[in-house]
Amino acid sequence: MLLLLLARVVPAEPPIHLSYSQVAPVVLERSLDLKAGQQGVAIAESEVRVAEGERLPRLGIHSSYEFVTDNLVRGSLVSLTTELANTQPLTNQVLGSRIGLTIPVYSGGRLESAIHQKRYELESEQQNLERERQRQVFLGKRAFLNYLVARENEEVSRLALLEGRETLRQAEARREAGKGTRFEVLQAQLAVSTRQQQVVETHSEVESRQAELAALVHLPVQTEFEIGESLQPGLAAQEPVPSRDLKSLTVIALDRRPELASLRARLLALQEAQNGAASGMRPEFNLSVNYNVLGAGSMLYGGLRLMGELSIPLYDGGVTDARVEALEHRKLQLAAEQQKELDEVALQVKQALLAVEDVETRLKTAQDAVEQGREASRLAGVRFSAGVGTGLELVTAQADYANARFVLANALYRQMVALAQLNYALGVNPQ
Repeated sequence: MLLLLLARVVPAEPPIHLSYSQVAPVVLERSLDLKAGQQGVAIAESEVRVAEGERLPRLGIHSSYEFVTDNLVRGSLVSLTTELANTQPLTNQVLGSRIGLTIPVYSGGRLESAIHQKRYELESEQQNLERERQRQVFLGKRAFLNYLVARENEEVSRLALLEGRETLRQAEARREAGKGTRFEVLQAQLAVSTRQQQVVETHSEVESRQAELAALVHLPVQTEFEIGESLQPGLAAQEPVPSRDLKSLTVIALDRRPELASLRARLLALQEAQNGAASGMRPEFNLSVNYNVLGAGSMLYGGLRLMGELSIPLYDGGVTDARVEALEHRKLQLAAEQQKELDEVALQVKQALLAVEDVETRLKTAQDAVEQGREASRLAGVRFSAGVGTGLELVTAQADYANARFVLANALYRQMVALAQLNYALGVNPQ
């Protein structure tokens, strides 16, 4: 009981203020998909550091301890203890330590190619993350607009219900005064029932769209939003597009789209991988500087050793050539994917621009229809009040007016989505 009482006095969470211009910052801050993508970039950065570290000198201490039961030095130590074996009696314990510095002088370009490859792969990951940022912002904007249009439709349905109830009141009053018919009352009652159902449906849609918007920005689905904006023609000013010329827009998209930059970086990474593979048949030279200590107890001997190691591969069974060939085919495959992506980007820009032009034409028609419907509904109301019009005429005019407002809200919604889609197709940075 105490918990129930406490639950009743706990204040509800205040609504979250959100506007169209705030969608991008909220999505970029809260998206879990983007946080996962950032980890991919962090992994690529670590791989770059690994490749760069392979090119640097290595310094280490190596120690060994051996217990010999037959008082003989084992073969692995003979070469290092010749002098000791000839001058002193051997004990049955041998300690060996070495401080070594290894410097990779020349690797045939393998290490350098690996560094460049990992850097290009990092660039590719960064571009992929940028495209994901753009996608998440577009999804956020669309979810916000879905909520706006649902709320607008609910408002239209509520206003239509109020109009219907007023018409029903007038129809009942006319019938009581002997000036109306039962048919007019029934028509008005049917209109009220229909609009009540619309209110229920549109309210349910608002609740659903609100939950979807909350889920997209990873808030509890019961989160409420306080939005001061509505679907009005002026909202389009918050989604400007650089141009309405298809050729200019295509050039912008081909320059800005992150996935195209990612493909270019991947091609360069493959070229570096091919260069690294080709180094398999090139000489390799390393320089080592070691200080060795060997012996037991008071008989410890040490010395400095400088060693250069040159490796010249003569035959590897065709492994290097096969690797180079495989990477060449992979480059050709990726080049085909790049060309396909270029064509796809151009197509997306054209389709997005056509959608904007189409919806703007429909929007003008919808705005005219609302004005005409408003006037027709007003005249039908005047005629009905004056007794020269029928209830069916008024109910029909009001229904047409409500439908025109539904169509206008949908057209405004489609305009905003089309503009956002065009900017997404252009690869415009989220804002």
